[in-house]
Amino acid sequence: MQGAILRKATSLVASHVLGPAASPSLRLALRQRLHATVAGASVLWFLIDTSAMGDTLLHIGLEHDFVTSAKLIRLDSIA
Repeated sequence: MQGAILRKATSLVASHVLGPAASPSLRLALRQRLHATVAGASVLWFLIDTSAMGDTLLHIGLEHDFVTSAKLIRLDSIA
């Protein structure tokens, strides 16, 4: 589903940026670059989220009050 949406979106952007006179190979190259850019942004977003989660877990202090810490982790994952 996401792949189809991404293909459609990159195709529309390529059509608007390049115009109707652009060659098919130029359209394909732009679509591939747009697709790679979106994929790279997705990976970057994942890494930022993972980094933020790691910092949060390090500051909870599981060794002192395990029950309360487990509740906090459970509530954070729901929200």
